[in-house]
Amino acid sequence: MSRSILAFCATILFGAVATAAAAQDGRWYLHLGPGQLSPDESAEIEAGGAPFAGADVSIDSSITAAVEIGRFVTPEIAVSLTGGLPPTEDVNGAGALAFAGKLGELQYGPGALTAHYHFNRQGRIQPYVGVGVALMVVFKDDDAAATDLEVENAAGPAVQLGADLMFNDRFGAFIDYKKAFFDTEATGRLGPAPFTADIQVDPAFLHAGLSVRF
Repeated sequence: MSRSILAFCATILFGAVATAAAAQDGRWYLHLGPGQLSPDESAEIEAGGAPFAGADVSIDSSITAAVEIGRFVTPEIAVSLTGGLPPTEDVNGAGALAFAGKLGELQYGPGALTAHYHFNRQGRIQPYVGVGVALMVVFKDDDAAATDLEVENAAGPAVQLGADLMFNDRFGAFIDYKKAFFDTEATGRLGPAPFTADIQVDPAFLHAGLSVRF
């Protein structure tokens, strides 16, 4: 699993370095800063082959370092790739499953590929809206109350809303909000009983920091 984590981080860092080395024509940009990842989760769970009525899960929110690497393909339209350092969060039982407490621990890499339209490109405040695809790449899923825990990777549509506040032609600040819509599946055992869980994750990602253009 550690090799997967290193590969994920190396991809982000390589993209940042490649962008910085690109010709300074104003088409490329970086958004660098902390981000808060907040799942809006719910689950349908079967245990021992039967529905587990009222059982649910909760996944903690997390703060991680993130980078968005983008390029303008026209004066107003840009495409970008966003990635963050993989956070590690607890997956807890909720509802009728709350008695189980911590079910397991999940380490995953958030990512998004989006296209967006930027307004007021010559102004100091430059808002934008976009759509694309969000990813959840699972690097590690450790057992707790649940054993033999496995959580699948996931992908789904995403929407994006943000703005750059430019101090000059190259540097500024930004705030960015992404909302994704996807499900994942988890399997394992609760005591002797096997279970499957269809988990609606639907995370939101709030990202802010330094904007740099090249």
